[in-house]
This record gives sequence, C-alpha cells and structure tokens, in this order.
Amino acid sequence: MKNSKYFVVGIVGVVLLIALLCANIASGTVHIPLNDIISTICGKENELYDIIITQRRIPEAVTAMVAGSALAVCGLMMQTLFRNPLADPSILGISSGATLFIAILTFCSTTFGLSVLVKPIWQITAAIIGSVCVLVFLLVVSKKLIGNTALLITGIMTGYLTSSLVSVLQYSGSKDANFAFVMWLQGSFSRASLGEFFFAFIIICVVGMAAVFFLIRTFNALLLGENYAQNLGINVKKTRNIIIIITAVLTAVVTSYCGPIAFIGLAVPHIVRYMTRSADRRILVPLTILMGGVITLACSLIAKQSIFGYLLPINAVTSLIGAPIVIMAIFKNSSIKDYAMKDILTLENISIGYGKNTLRSGVSLSLERGNLTSLIGKNGAGKSTLIRTLCGFLPLFDGKITIDGTDIKKMSAQKLSRCMSVVLTEMISEINYLTVRQTVEMGRYPYSNCFASLSEKDQQIVTNAMKMVAVEHLADKSIGAISDGQRQKVMIAKALAQDTDIIILDEPLSFLDMPSRVEIMSILKRIASENDKAVLLSSHDMELALHFSDSMWVMSTTGSVYQIKKPWGDVNALIDDIFAQQGALIKVFLKR
Repeated sequence: MKNSKYFVVGIVGVVLLIALLCANIASGTVHIPLNDIISTICGKENELYDIIITQRRIPEAVTAMVAGSALAVCGLMMQTLFRNPLADPSILGISSGATLFIAILTFCSTTFGLSVLVKPIWQITAAIIGSVCVLVFLLVVSKKLIGNTALLITGIMTGYLTSSLVSVLQYSGSKDANFAFVMWLQGSFSRASLGEFFFAFIIICVVGMAAVFFLIRTFNALLLGENYAQNLGINVKKTRNIIIIITAVLTAVVTSYCGPIAFIGLAVPHIVRYMTRSADRRILVPLTILMGGVITLACSLIAKQSIFGYLLPINAVTSLIGAPIVIMAIFKNSSIKDYAMKDILTLENISIGYGKNTLRSGVSLSLERGNLTSLIGKNGAGKSTLIRTLCGFLPLFDGKITIDGTDIKKMSAQKLSRCMSVVLTEMISEINYLTVRQTVEMGRYPYSNCFASLSEKDQQIVTNAMKMVAVEHLADKSIGAISDGQRQKVMIAKALAQDTDIIILDEPLSFLDMPSRVEIMSILKRIASENDKAVLLSSHDMELALHFSDSMWVMSTTGSVYQIKKPWGDVNALIDDIFAQQGALIKVFLKR
C-alpha cells in the first residue's frame, strides 16, 4: 500500500517534470508559436528559432532542472549528516567561498581595468577555487573535530567571515562593480548556452547525484546517530568526508554556473517528507532529486513571466516559495519544532522519597528529544523511586517537574498520559490471556472512548508500533505464551502506540538474557533517534548503558545526582562514583 503511494508520487513528479521542462522551453521574452518550436526541435531549419530554442532555451531549462536536483539532494545530505532539518548546501560556507572569489574577481576587474576577467570562464574558475578553498579548510578542520555540531558551527562561522569580506569589497568597490556583482547574486539560469561548459556542468552534477545513491544505506544508519551508525559498521568519519566532498563539488559547480540559488536545498527535502510521510532515504533520495528539478523549473517558469513589467530574478522567486514552506514546516512539523526546544522533561531542584523518608534532594536534570538516557545507580540508590515520581506514582516531596514548560502537577491524568508512556517490570498474570495485539491496543486508551473502541487510524498506529519492535508476527498469540524478552518488546510497543514524546522504562532489561538485552537497547536507541522521542530507562547494565546511551543520569554513592553526556570521559572514575568498592569488579569485567 505504502509502496504504491510512493510510486504514484514518483509518476506525478515525472509528469510534472516533463510538463514544466516543455513549458520552460516554450516560454521566453520572444514569443515563438508552438508548431515552430516543435518543428525546430524536430530539425527543420529556421536559423533564428534554432539559436533561441536549441542554443538558449533548452540548455537553460536543463540547467534549471539539474541545478535544482543537485541542490535539493545536497540539502537532504546536510540534513541527514547534521540531523538538523534547517541545514542546507550553504550551511558549511561552501557557496559563500564561491561568492567571495566571484566578488574579488568582479571588483578587481573594474578597479584595475582587467575587463578580460568578467568572462564566464574566469567567473566559473573563481567560484570553483573559492569553494575548494573552503572545502579544503573544512576537511582539515574535520580531522581535528570529533562531532558534527562543531563542524556545523565552523561552517556557519566561515560563512559569516566570507560574507564580511564581501561586504568590505562592496563598500570599497565602484558603482558599476557593485551593480554587476549584485546582479550575479540574484542567480540566473540564462547564462547557460550550448557549449563545453554546459556539458561539463551536466556531467559533474549527474555523476555527483549518482554517487549519492551508493550512500543510501549509510544515510539511514546516520538517522540513528553516529554511535549507532558506527555499531552498524559505518565508518562515520570517512562517510562525513565523502558527504562533504560531494556536497562541496555539487554546490560549487551550481553556484559558479548559475550563481547562488536560495532555499532549494532547504525547502525541497521538507516538501518530499511531507508528501511521503517517510524518513527512509531509499525513498527520499530519488524523490528529492526528482522534486528538486520540478520545483526549480517551476520557479524558473515564474521568473520568466513579466508579471510586473519585467523579469524576476530567480533568487527572488525561490525565496518567495521556499521561505513560507520552511516557516510552515517549523510550525507544523513537530520534528523541527523540537529543535527549538530540545529539553522536553526538566527536573528543577526536586526531592524524592517514599513515606516520610527523603532519599535524594536538590536534583536538577533534563531529558532531550531524540536521546536515549540511562539512569544508573547501585541497588537501593533510588532509581525506581525517581522513575515512579516522574510518572506520578509517588508524590514529589519538593521542587518542580515540567514537560515542555508545563508543571506536571497542573496536568490532568489524561493529558499526562498523552505526554508520557511507561514500561514497568511487574509481571502481571491477569494479562496472560490477552493477545499481543490486544495488549498493544491499550496504548490507544488515552485517545479512545469509554468503550475502548478504536478507529481505523488507531488500528494502523497499533500495527506500526508492533512492526517497529518486530512483534507483528505474534499479534494473535497470548501474552502468557511468549518469552520474557518478547513480552518486554510488546510492552514497548504499547508505549509506542501511546504516541507520547517521553517513554520511561523501569529496569526493562531485568530477567532477560544478553542477546535480548542488546536487542531491547537497540530498539530503544532506534525509537529515540528515528522518532525524536525522549527515552529514559533505569538499568544496572553499565556496559550496555555506556555503549547505547546518549546521556546518563548518575546516582552517585555520595548522595548527588548528576547528568553526563557523550563522550563519557574517565569511565573508571564514573564507575567508582556509582558503585564505590564494587566498581573494581565491574572495571575488570568491562576490560574483558
């Protein structure tokens, strides 16, 4: 069913691409009758029409299509690499490097009277040199930086630096030079003409986009984060360099040939995600390339229309179309909205305990969307007490717990159940005669009526939840007839069906053998990364926590509770802090 939907989207995209390609060829400042256009394309001689259509309009339309596809897939690569939906081809400052060298060329040509430098060959050469300089700088820097965030910030700062230098050149340049440079900044496909540069442009872009298809498996692995991708056999550092190189080359070639084209790389991946409702790069990569060409051709066609008595610059059209799409995505797409507020659950100076006994006080922690967090501590440290306090099963002694800024004390039970789902360790014999599907369906109870009737949409959510943890084949089996590991996966599926931003699990690895524990941790890691959920679990398994977690809440033997994130730093000191004298045994085990 879903594959047919993707196929329909692809067919519609191809039809639109062909239609817009023909419309661009037929459109221009010089009106040419349709029958003359067809005759010229078919080879009938008309020198004027041949120059206009064959030498200008067809190369211009093909350039718009290929440039849009290249920028769109570059945007998808950047968003995948940085796991940031607002990343685009210019995010690393590569297009800014091209812009800087074009500015140097333009202002030098007027200042020193070197008119030869304004020829297209020198502009293209300058843009490529500028892009390559930034690329080399980033590749050198990437060898010294551990994470993508640091590289992302470096790229943004590089862009600011080059923009400042361009501003200095503009301020000191002549009026003519500024006019020429500003016109180049608007971007244009009209520079394209049938010749060696056109064919070189097409070949480089096609080869670059073809190379992206060989990285699809890697892209899907990177959705889970760098650590999990590495666990799946991906060489993260090498992959990062390959993605940067492909993005740099494609961006440099497009910028040098067409000028900087705004918003295509940023907006198109969001449009495709909205159309497909999928994050699978096997689907997104080909459709992004296709829709990049479609949308850029549409923008080019609009720019050619003399709506206001003059032709519009292509950058104005792409910005008018792209900016509203991105703004709409920020407000409507929860995965983007979450980046504005990563911390979804916040503990502010809380005190916990049971009865009249206070176990821990002055605890301040936070849970982030998209992260798997492990709560680590020895037996009796208060892990379950903290978990149960978060879930509202035990009263909060002091302080405040908020979800997205709202105090949970002010939330009704139903509202809290739509924000937080729970998986506990209790073996409840009463559900042994329920089927797996009936158990998972309970996750939809916060959204159902008093008769627990489920809509078709609810049933689909239940099915998807079971598929996500690979228990759909057990749907008709009773809970009492499956293993402990399978039962734990069913309870995780129930939490997924509840469709909450926070999933909390109390000792989910208890009573499980090692393969089952690894499988459960892998599933939880994937759920957090793929669905951008905040997952918190308590565990004694230090080895798996260190391997799979993005962060840890540590209950120290000294009485403090604190939060740490990867990289962990001194693991031996951490183990000593958690387990005290027992830490020596654990360190010996971990070394093995």
